[in-house]
Formats: sequence, structure tokens, C-alpha cells
Amino acid sequence: MSILHPTLMVLAGLAIGIPIVLHLLMRRRPRHRVFPALRFLQKRRITNQRKLQLRHWLLLAMRCAAIAAVGLAMSRAKIASAVAGQWLVAMGAALLFAVVAALAFAVWRQRRSARTVIGLVVASCVLALLTSVLTNRAIKGSGQGVLGGQQSPVAAVMIFDDSIRMQYREQNQSRFDVAKQIGTDLMADLPLDSELAILSTSHPQGNFAVDTSTARSEIEALETSFDHGPLTDAIRSAWDLLQTSDKTSREIYLFSDLTAKSWDNSNESVKSLLDDADRPAMYVIDVGSPSARNFSVQPPRLSADTVTGGNVVHVSVAIHALESSDSRMVELLLEKPNVRLPIIVDGAPRLPKHVRRDQQQITLDTNGSVTVNFDLRGLPIGTHHGQIRLSGEDGLNVDDIAYFTVEVSPSWPVLIAASAGVDTNLMTDFIAPAQASQQGWARFRCDTVSPEELDEVTLENYRCICLLDPSPLPAATWRKLTRYVNQGGGLAVFLGRRAQPANSLNQAEAQALLPGKLLRQWRSGDEDVFLSPTSAAHPILQVFRDLESTIPWTQFPVFRHWVIGDTNPGCNVLFRYSNDHPALLARTVGRGHAITLTTPAFEPNRRSRSPWSELATALDPWPFFVLVNEMFEYLAQSGEGNLNYDIGQTVVLSCPSEDAERFQLFTPDNTWQDVTSQSGELRISLATTPGTYRLKANSGSSPPRGFSLNLDPGSTDLTRVTSQQLDEILGARQYRLARGREKIEREIGEARVGLELYPWLIAMLAMVLALEQFMANRFYQPLGAGLTGRHPATGLASLIGWIRRPATSDKAESTV
Repeated sequence: MSILHPTLMVLAGLAIGIPIVLHLLMRRRPRHRVFPALRFLQKRRITNQRKLQLRHWLLLAMRCAAIAAVGLAMSRAKIASAVAGQWLVAMGAALLFAVVAALAFAVWRQRRSARTVIGLVVASCVLALLTSVLTNRAIKGSGQGVLGGQQSPVAAVMIFDDSIRMQYREQNQSRFDVAKQIGTDLMADLPLDSELAILSTSHPQGNFAVDTSTARSEIEALETSFDHGPLTDAIRSAWDLLQTSDKTSREIYLFSDLTAKSWDNSNESVKSLLDDADRPAMYVIDVGSPSARNFSVQPPRLSADTVTGGNVVHVSVAIHALESSDSRMVELLLEKPNVRLPIIVDGAPRLPKHVRRDQQQITLDTNGSVTVNFDLRGLPIGTHHGQIRLSGEDGLNVDDIAYFTVEVSPSWPVLIAASAGVDTNLMTDFIAPAQASQQGWARFRCDTVSPEELDEVTLENYRCICLLDPSPLPAATWRKLTRYVNQGGGLAVFLGRRAQPANSLNQAEAQALLPGKLLRQWRSGDEDVFLSPTSAAHPILQVFRDLESTIPWTQFPVFRHWVIGDTNPGCNVLFRYSNDHPALLARTVGRGHAITLTTPAFEPNRRSRSPWSELATALDPWPFFVLVNEMFEYLAQSGEGNLNYDIGQTVVLSCPSEDAERFQLFTPDNTWQDVTSQSGELRISLATTPGTYRLKANSGSSPPRGFSLNLDPGSTDLTRVTSQQLDEILGARQYRLARGREKIEREIGEARVGLELYPWLIAMLAMVLALEQFMANRFYQPLGAGLTGRHPATGLASLIGWIRRPATSDKAESTV
């Protein structure tokens, strides 16, 4: 509790003595008259005196309370809102004490039973002790004495939401600039000797500033960041920092646009912290726009990050609208190929220029979304960087552009190892058709060797190896294949009739790559066994996601296949047969992948022997054709990192060239730094700015490469959190929400200085005066008033008239 004018309160206490003195001076004395039945009147006299004495004391109490209320109201007393409940309880105890004490005095004056008087006196003492304890707690809880100054030093922490969403501009001012301005203004209003710390969601850890100038400089230096955490983490850090301060008053100021993505709803620890009895005062300053309007470009989706020459790259991008509708132009821009760039000229990087390759006009409905598709054809060999731009402007421009990178390579070399008597032509036609190879747009280039020649071949020259109906291989060959796959290669195994004996493939060397041990061959003369996909989430099967219900797998029967026992760790079953046995299994080994099909599939129809399946030899085997090409594309990109990432992901790129271990990394901020690859792999985890990143080998032996980084799809979502959601995160009534400077200052003033008691005291004064007037008219009504119809002045206003009136004019109220 605090008092703005303590002197007035002291004077009011002294003024209480005025009605007491007047009461003593105006005590009426009875007049002695000769009256019949004197004995009866003397008995009545004693009874009336006791009643009048009680009435006089009640009237005296009302007049003293009226003067006390005037003094308290003029002293501008306040109660800290954080301890208002404690003060109310203390006041209730004090009122109860006053009632019991008055009752004890009345009983004592009427000379009632001694036990009753003693009981009431004891109860009064207990209530007096309770009142003093509760008052002491309330004083300590407010952090300052009742007669203390208006404000005492506080320990405060200001948390700024520096997410990229705070760049939203309204009235030519970003939300982040508004938050910094309000924070600077509030810092000037802190009491002297206060402690202040500045935190942000990107840097939630910090310390108290040395002085206000340092804190102001920290606020001015704040900038929005693409790499930030939830506000709940910063609140928890602020709580830990406040525990290190010796100030009794603690405050947390949170500046945010209150977008839903800024909060972590699963963080229950913040709510429990703010539920603590010693919690700091929590202020949430809303600087967001309730009617934010925005258009955003989502990260592009490419048909493949790496394609071979002559193939088409499909680029798909979604455009979202928030609380707005409009017609916009979407443009696709692509860099001009230049193997010399980027380079550093006069201390600044020189980058390739962009040219517009395509554009589309779109119309967006309110809160709607439109998907735009582009096709890139005829891209030369090399790495290509592009952008998707949305024309026009809105409140948040950072999400009006998205980036992508695609790499075009020559046809991927595939090595097919097949035993004598195994026909490889059918498989070659599936992955590298003769016409496509002649025209230069085939994705694969096939070489064929026998299994015995694998030991003499440099496997690293091929993107993937295929074992077509392999016979038992030496342990040394399996170990060589395992090393190749571990380093990022791909291996495809089509098990067939030559996998004899099965125990040769169940040895440890072969099981390092195979999905499990071979148990037996399964045969069926009927056409009732066929492939059935089980895991549509795998990259190989994504192409079938929308066609799964229309693919006629039943038209491609399987008559014979190997049965696999328990699968090895890291193995994923992509297809099963209709008899529930595993058919197609994928396994990750080191940086590479191995895929096994338990039937040879590519056996041509011959009269001399029955085929194992008709997967590749049916009339129109287009599903198996697509499946095989997806398999080999997946294997050919084994060990290759993606080229398109979201902020926060670790970038992983392969570096097959041994003489290019050091690179220059050119960032979207027009800066560059040296990076080093290890074990043929380049990892970059410090990229936090969306845009195009370019890599150039210091040796200059390899062409420039790179990757693109985009904003997370929800990082610019301006949908605001509801009050119910905010209550669930922080706890209802455990924070104060303010918007606008006046509301913020009022909320802070009520919590730090206190709740103004003036209007309540004025209302109490009016009630006391009304009660005093009623009692004065009731108790001091003259005997002749009923006959004359006149009532003299009563209440406090009549005291002066009573002083001037002679004693003989008083009525003998004690004898009536």
C-alpha cells in the first residue's frame, strides 16, 4: 500500500478528536422536576441512560468514520493490485475486530455477565493480533511501506519478439520498430536504481545492463532474425534472470505481434512458473495488427533436385492470401549460366544475372490459395539457381519471393553385372531406351560386366550397380560392394534362379547389403500373386501416390519368388506380394542405399522354361517401367544431398572430387567464407538467411555448385493467437495484456503503484454521512416536533448551534 500525501492522512487522524471534544462539551444534563410516581421514573431513568449512551457512541463512531474517510480520500491512498486480496482480507479482519470490540464495550457498560465480557475481550484481542499479522503481510507483499514513496526500484526484463513476422509494416512503420519505440519510452519511466535486461527470441540469454544508456543501445541494436525460438523459451530465461536480482519488485515486459506461430503451446513450464506465489508482474504489449493483410509465396517443390540433360524440371509453388484478395503476376527467373561467376571484384562479389523464363497471372480469393506450375526445358549441364517472385507490394515483403536450385548432370552411368545366360537387353530398354540414348535425353547409360569382373572395375565411376539374377559371389566382392554403398553408392539386386545355394547369400558379407536371409523359393502355378505397395511415403513410391487405386497390379502376376526371413535392421518393405511375403525391400547402408527385389522380373518369355513373373513382359507393363526408373533414380542420387532446404535444416552436399576439399561459400548477404569438406561430404549448419548460396572450389577444377534456402512455410503466418489460447499458455489472470501507450502506462501504474482508493473512499464517505444524518434525526428529535411539524438542524451541521444554545433549552431526554 502507498500514500501520495501522508501528511493529510495524519491531519485527518488528529481531526478525529474534534467530534470527541464536542461530544464531551455537549453532554446534556437532566433537569430536576417534581413529578408523580418518582420511584417509577427513577427506574426508567437508568434504562434510558444506558440506551442513550449506546446511541451517543454509535453516532460518535459515525462522525469519526466520516472525518477519517475524508482524510483518507484526500491523502490519495493506493493498494498494489498484486496484493489487493491481502489488503482486503486485512481490512475485513480489522472491521470484524471493530465490531467485536464495540460489542464488548457495550456489554461492559450495561454491566452484563462477566464471562460474556471476558469472552468478547479475548475475541477482540485475537482479532487484533490477526489484523496486525495480515496487515504486516500485505505491507511486505507490496514491496514498500504504507508511508513509503510512490515507486521503489524494480528488476525488469524486456523481451522482444524479433521474428521475421515483426517486419510487417502498417502506417509506414514496422511492428518491430513500434515495439522498440515503446520499449525505449517505458525504460525512461522505470524508477531510479532499477535493473533492466534486454532479451529477444533469437538471443534469449542475457544479463542486466550496466546502466540505462547501455540498455537503450541494446534496444537500438536489435534486428529481426530468421533464426529464432518461441517466446516461451525467452520467458523462462527471463524468469531465471530475475531470480538473480535482490529487488523485491520484478517485472517482465513482452513485446510481440501475438501471432500464433510465436508461441509454443506444449511448453507447460512457463505457465507453472507464472503460477508461482513469487511470480513477477507480467505485461504482454501487443504491437501487432488485428487486420493484417499479406500475400506469401511458399517454398517451391521440384520434380527432382538433380536431373539428367534433356529432361524437364517441373516447378510447383503455392501462393497464399491472408485477409485479402487480388490479381497478381507470378514470375519465374533463372540465372544466366556462367562458369566464371561468382568472383570477388574490388572486395565485392560479382554474381550472375537473372532472366525471366516464364510468368503467370493469378487471382487470389480472401484467405485462399493458388498453386502455380512451371516447366523448365533445355537446361544445360550444370547447377542452376532460380527465383519465384510475386509482383506488387504488401505489408510483409520478405515472403514475396522464393528460391530453388536444380542440378543438371549427364546421363547417370549404371553398371549391370549379369551371369552368362542372363539377358540384360530388357532391363537396358527399361532404363535407357535406345531412342532416348541416341537423342541425348536418356537418364541412364548402361555398361554390362560379368560378376567375376566386378573385382577389376572401379565402382566409383558409376552412380549405381545392378546385380541381375546374381550367382554366389566371393566374400571379397561383397566387401567391395559394401564399401561402395557406404560411401554413397546405390545397389540394386534382382534375386532369381541362380541364387543357389541360398546359404551362400546368407553369409555375413552378403547380409551386410541384403535385406535378410533367404529361406526358400515360393512357387505358384496360378495367376493369383501380384505386387501390393505398402509404404507410399517412400521417395520411390511418391509417383504412385495419386494413382494407387488405378494401377492394375493384378495384371502382372508373379509365379515364383524368394522368401525372406526376418529383415535386417534399417530395412523398409516397400512392396509385398498378395500372399503377404516381402517383395521389394529398401535398406540404408552408410551414405548409400541398397534395394532388393525377390524375383528377377527381367526374364524374357521362353518355351524352354517358365518365367518367374510377368512384371516386365506383360502386354503393357507401364507400372513396373515407372517403378524401375524411380528405383534407379533413387539409387543414382544415393549420397547426394538435397539442393533445396528450409531455414534450420543442416545442408549436406557430396563432394566427389578429391582435389576440391576447400570451397568459397557466397551467401545472400553478399558475404563469403571458406568451408571445408570432410570424407567427400560438405556440411553447412550456419545458413540462416533465405536465398541462393553458391559454392566455388578454390582449386577451380570443378564448376560452381550451390543450394537454396527458403523460409519455413509457417514462419510468415500472421494469424493471431486468441485470448483463450494465450490464457492456456500463460495462465488466466497471470499477465496483463495492453495495447497502446496509455493502456500500457495505466496497467503498469496499477500494478506497480497501486489501485486508487479515492472513488471507493468517497462512496464510503457518502454512505457514512447518510447514516449519520439518519441517526442524528432519529436520536435528537425534540419532544414537540410531532406537534409543531418543525425539525431543528441535525447532524454535524447542528453542532455549532448546540454550542451557542443555552443549557436550559435542552430537553430532559433522560426522563422521557
